[in-house]
Amino acid sequence: MGHVKLVRLGYRYLQITMFKPEKFWMLHPYIMYKGYELKLEWERSRLFDADVAAMFQNRIIEDGIMKVACVSEKLESKGRPSGLNTGNTSPPDYLSESELISLMEKHGIGTDASISVHINNICERNYVQVQAGRRLAPTPLGISLIRGYQCIDSDLCLPDIRSFIEHQITLVAKGQADHSMVVQHVLEQFSYLLK
Repeated sequence: MGHVKLVRLGYRYLQITMFKPEKFWMLHPYIMYKGYELKLEWERSRLFDADVAAMFQNRIIEDGIMKVACVSEKLESKGRPSGLNTGNTSPPDYLSESELISLMEKHGIGTDASISVHINNICERNYVQVQAGRRLAPTPLGISLIRGYQCIDSDLCLPDIRSFIEHQITLVAKGQADHSMVVQHVLEQFSYLLK
């Protein structure tokens, strides 16, 4: 599980380097009542499939309860993923060591005593290299590891699994969870993913 600490770093790297704009369609529903326009919130927001957008439009037309007031086209593309839009021409820097520490603390990964050891491990295993400003840049080996995790299950690239395991370990240490049950559960989860 030592190399799981690299996952967040590698996921961000892949978001930055593999980003491609996508076409999308939106519905802007509203009600006109006594000359006032009431905009409705549509939970789905953007649709990335033209056929699905057309299906919604046709259902509205066929239903007859509402009417399609207008259909307009605006040439826009999906923007860069949230947190990556720091400049018009260049992606953001890699995580700094202190940013990674903050994220690990936020997600309950590691302890004050172990976080620096975890970061040292991903450096020694050549998953990342420390660059200027203590920024952690994924190496080809680190990128391959992340891509491998994504092939197995993309959730492995998120901090949730490691955070859950660390929480369970804390419960075991406090006597609030059974060690063998926790180990059995984690092994079953990973066995399921690796089948």
